Amino acid sequence: MKKTATVEDMATRQFYVRAQIRTEDGAKREIIIPRPDCSEPRPLKRKLLDAGAIFPAKAKVKGFLADFMDAESPRQLKRVAQSGWLNGNQTFALQTRVIGQDKSSFIGLPSPPNCDERGWFKSVGTAETWKTRVAPLAISSSSFMLSAAAAFAAPLLDLCKEQSFSICLYGPTRSGKSVATLIGASVVGLGSVRQLPRWHASDSGQEELLPLFNDCLAAIDDFESIRGTESEKYRRIRGFSYGVEAGAEKHRHSSFAPASKTWRTILITSMEKSIDELAKALGEERKGGETIRMVSVPVLIEGHAHIFDRAAADGIAVSPEWTTIWFEKVIKACAENHGEVFIRYLSKLCRDPKKVRSWAKKYIADFVADVSLPEDGDGARDIARKFGLIYAGGRLAVRFKLVPWKRAEVKGAICACYRAARDSLPDEGVALREGVGVLTKLLLSLKPKKEIADYEAAPGYRIKTANGYRYYIRKEKFNMAFHTRAQCELVLKWLVETKRIATSKPRGKNKARGPKQQFGWPGDKRVRSYRIKMPKIDKAT
Repeated sequence: MKKTATVEDMATRQFYVRAQIRTEDGAKREIIIPRPDCSEPRPLKRKLLDAGAIFPAKAKVKGFLADFMDAESPRQLKRVAQSGWLNGNQTFALQTRVIGQDKSSFIGLPSPPNCDERGWFKSVGTAETWKTRVAPLAISSSSFMLSAAAAFAAPLLDLCKEQSFSICLYGPTRSGKSVATLIGASVVGLGSVRQLPRWHASDSGQEELLPLFNDCLAAIDDFESIRGTESEKYRRIRGFSYGVEAGAEKHRHSSFAPASKTWRTILITSMEKSIDELAKALGEERKGGETIRMVSVPVLIEGHAHIFDRAAADGIAVSPEWTTIWFEKVIKACAENHGEVFIRYLSKLCRDPKKVRSWAKKYIADFVADVSLPEDGDGARDIARKFGLIYAGGRLAVRFKLVPWKRAEVKGAICACYRAARDSLPDEGVALREGVGVLTKLLLSLKPKKEIADYEAAPGYRIKTANGYRYYIRKEKFNMAFHTRAQCELVLKWLVETKRIATSKPRGKNKARGPKQQFGWPGDKRVRSYRIKMPKIDKAT
């Protein structure tokens, strides 16, 4: 019998000794003994007997135990409290193993009693087979690529000092939401939907599970499994979206160390309708902080009736039969290849975390610069940065040759998902973009001045100028064109700021210019109206 290591459990802050013994059947076996039991002969003897150890003759037992208690452990190890970064981003603990520069000093989490437990990572296949069998299938859909890139992005949260967030893919039944979630899950080591955690667990149960996904993608099955009424579902989703970003349990127990009850993660799940639609059906409105913590992303984007927007753009005739076959291919490929590509990816991150951080920050900045618009509100800017992090994960996977994708394909897919998510935000920038679109259609509907016979019935008219057109439009027609009064006010403000609308002189000190609201029309009649100058626009604008 000999000591092989002394281990500190980082979750409980307790120590125990690893020992190798020979049992009655002659086999060697490694056992674990709490360190206090190694300091007294009686509890030590009891532990050894329970484990089946062979003892020497009775007269030598005392000396035998004393020699063991006095022996130095050849190694000092730490059992990690949770998955994630260790040692200044040079070492990474997965559920099943430790990767990186100081991996020999740590041991992974204890295995669960049931090896098929939901949420427990496994490695099947190789990084190369995931690259050649799963990754090419993901190119068919922006949602598929988003999910995979999010898995590569999750370890960058700590490197780039970004906050956790959640993504909810939504679309009708059998649209491919769960398959999209599965592709991201296959990166980290979950090969089938039945291995994904489910929402039917309590909030406390979910919070205890999240540390297993610290610095990893947390892929959770459909929100539809939440129990309760629609109102109870929405309130739970809303609360959980804040909890994921907070990164710590609300409910603590004295038997757990704080180190094992925190997390950084990108959570991805799905639902048949958007969370915004669920809220509206209940007569509620999602708050801005809620929408940026759990981002709703439609899987049916850019007018498509199916999830395979990129396949359709490549000229593939996406039929129901083709869709069924493709889903089956993805499910089979993920079942046979998962986990190993993430291990290789983490190994590359651990080699030079400073350089990886520099690359990732550049990718984020490039993405945000490309997708941002001057009229974007705070919500859209925040979402852009989150999708920029996901883009950075995809770009690093390309850089490390872990996927057969091109940089333009990654950017195109993430941009498409970002725009679809941004356009559903309760954000002033989104409302303004929609309002400018409404204004454009309204102005296009106005006839040239010389073609109007009855100015009493006309909503307005246009006059050609050297740089475009000057439009005169009745104020009441202008106001009625927009979805809400707030949107109308946003468009008027934009027209004033961009000097596209005639303004009146300010009255009094510190008064801002406002739109002039009365002009002379043909027939020597003054009409309550606006005069707008715009560059040439057409139906393609």
